Amino acid sequence: VALRVPARADRPVVVVRSAAPRDGLVVVGVDGSSGGDAALGFGFEEAALRGWRLRAVYGCWEPGAAPGGDLSLFGDEDALRRVCGAVLERAVAPWRVKYPHVQATTSLVLKSPREALLEAAGDAALTVVGARGTGVVESLTLGATSDALLKHAPCTVAVVPGRDR
Repeated sequence: VALRVPARADRPVVVVRSAAPRDGLVVVGVDGSSGGDAALGFGFEEAALRGWRLRAVYGCWEPGAAPGGDLSLFGDEDALRRVCGAVLERAVAPWRVKYPHVQATTSLVLKSPREALLEAAGDAALTVVGARGTGVVESLTLGATSDALLKHAPCTVAVVPGRDR
């Protein structure tokens, strides 16, 4: 049920872990998609309501996570960092303006989105992701990253559908 509901929902779905809440940190997965933007909005709102910090994480070491599907970036790590870093900062910028009191940091990680977010979730009270990724298959079902977080994250997970859903 915890996997089927987020895949079909047109509203955010939150799966609460029974473990005690952790430090006040919201981790949000960013990938430049509408789902990533919706996740940022949800994450910033939750951080603002609770007085928590926010860390936006972009795991970009996977062909499906490359901006615009540009696989040539994988041959030049500096270019990959520069392009993905710009995507991350551009995605977070309007939310920082809307929520200036939220202490927000960004983290560009040269790992798959799944690995980067599962690692970051270890420090979080809440991890927020879009329901679907940027790949063809992920656009039709619950994304692989969302699926992995729902199954393995040690904290509460919110799965947010894209604004175009």
